[in-house]
Amino acid sequence: MGCSTWSILQIRKLRVQKLPASELVWDDLKHFALVAREGSIAGAARFAKVEHSTIVRRIGRLEETLKLRLFNRLVRGWVLTEEGNALRERVLQIEGQVLGVVRSAQDMGKEAGSVTLTAPPDLLSDVVIPALAGFAADHPQIELRLFGATDRANLSRGEADIALRMVKVEGAELVSQRVCSVSYGLYGLAGWSGEVWHKRRFVGYSDLHQPFLNDALIRLAAGREIALQTNSPRVALKAAAAGLGLALLPNFLAESCGELVVVETHEAPVSRPVYLVMQRDVRKAHRVRAVVDHLRQHICREI
Repeated sequence: MGCSTWSILQIRKLRVQKLPASELVWDDLKHFALVAREGSIAGAARFAKVEHSTIVRRIGRLEETLKLRLFNRLVRGWVLTEEGNALRERVLQIEGQVLGVVRSAQDMGKEAGSVTLTAPPDLLSDVVIPALAGFAADHPQIELRLFGATDRANLSRGEADIALRMVKVEGAELVSQRVCSVSYGLYGLAGWSGEVWHKRRFVGYSDLHQPFLNDALIRLAAGREIALQTNSPRVALKAAAAGLGLALLPNFLAESCGELVVVETHEAPVSRPVYLVMQRDVRKAHRVRAVVDHLRQHICREI
């Protein structure tokens, strides 16, 4: 078996070898990476602003812990062994990841950077956008990324920092804060309000995409004809304005359409809460906190 193959096998063994956490010290790995990068013990000592002997001691302890010889001590200087070269790449990767963690932690303490927010399209365009007026002037270092989506962004995978959802989300890693309630009404053209109930038609919703609105509309229709179904309240509004039937719509959306009027019903008013959802760790970032606080202050409690 060649020396190169033996080195690779030894490094692979390190991946599964169970070393007590107290034995492998990150500072030893850090000084190993420093020597490998600077090319000499003296260069590493100057960079780290420590004594030459400190570098030598840490490298020796790392070799003893790993049961590997990482450097050949030559007259002209220390040279990485094959084992040391193989380990070097992995340690440099770890060093980069650690520095990334440090940078992220520092960024969390700054009110700067980007914040990604997702919300149902109608809520985003008609409620969130108006509420964000003045935000850029108060927080010029924060870049907002706003996505209107019917699908739920996976916060755990970092697809968004904040999500506005119309259902409360439970989970050990997530935090839900109620920010407002959306009220709904039955809307149609003026002629529909005088139509006798058994002749009225309705614009329905997809049970797959809008189960809450679908159930509420079915209760209101009480067995009467549902002319069409959609997954979008804005499409339902257009359908109602075209005279295709009565639609259950968010009041904030319907009030923007002057052609529609409220049709009185004997059913109790329909409303549902809206929640700001975040990961527990993400909410601590100052940039995210700034967006959340602004929205909570400027979105009306009842819309």
